[in-house]
Amino acid sequence: MPFNPDSYRESEQRALQGRCKALDIIMDDFLTRLKLKHTIAIDLPITKSEFVERFKKVVDHGTLDPFSEIFDVFSRSKNIYKGSVSLDRFRIKRKRKFFDMHMNLAIAEGRFDSKNDAVKITGIINGFRGMMLPFFIFIIAVYLFIFLMIFFSESWNDFPFEMIPFILIHATFMLGIPYAMMRGSAKNLKHDLEREFYFLTRDTK
Repeated sequence: MPFNPDSYRESEQRALQGRCKALDIIMDDFLTRLKLKHTIAIDLPITKSEFVERFKKVVDHGTLDPFSEIFDVFSRSKNIYKGSVSLDRFRIKRKRKFFDMHMNLAIAEGRFDSKNDAVKITGIINGFRGMMLPFFIFIIAVYLFIFLMIFFSESWNDFPFEMIPFILIHATFMLGIPYAMMRGSAKNLKHDLEREFYFLTRDTK
C-alpha cells in the first residue's frame, strides 16, 4: 500500500489528542483530590431564559485575564461577579477586593439546560490558575537544588544541619500559602454561587 502523508498526519493528530485528553483527565483528578476543583449541579424552579436574564444583571461583563483583574478593586459597580454569561454558558469569577486573603483566584464555568419549567446548572469551579504553575516549578526546583548542593557538598561534615528544619518550614510556607489561597478561593466561590443561584429564583415583584 502506498504511503499516504495525509492519513499519517491525521493518525498522528488523533494520537496526540488522545494523549492530551488522558493528561487532562489525570490533571482534573489530581486537582479534585487537592480540593482545588469542584463540580456544581443544581436544578432550580425557574425557566432558563428568566434565570439567565437575572444572572446577567449581577455579573459585570469583562475578561478574566490576570492583567484586567488588577483593576477589579477600582470598580464602582455593586456587582461582585465578573465574566461572561450567554443563554447557554457562563464563565465568571468574583472580583478582587482590597485585603482579600483568598484573592478570588477561582473561576467558575458551566452551562444552562432547560428541564421542563426549570433550569439545570452544571459547571466546574477551578481554583488552580495556570499562571501559578511556573511559580511552583521554580520554588520546587530551588529547594531541590539546595538539598542537592548540601548532599554533594565537599564540606558535608561542616554543614549546620540545624538549618534543615528551618529550610523545610520555609518551603512549607512558600508552597502552602499559595495552595491554601487557591483552595479557599475555590471553596468560597462554590458556596457563594450556590447561594446566589438560589437567591435569583426569588420572586422580585
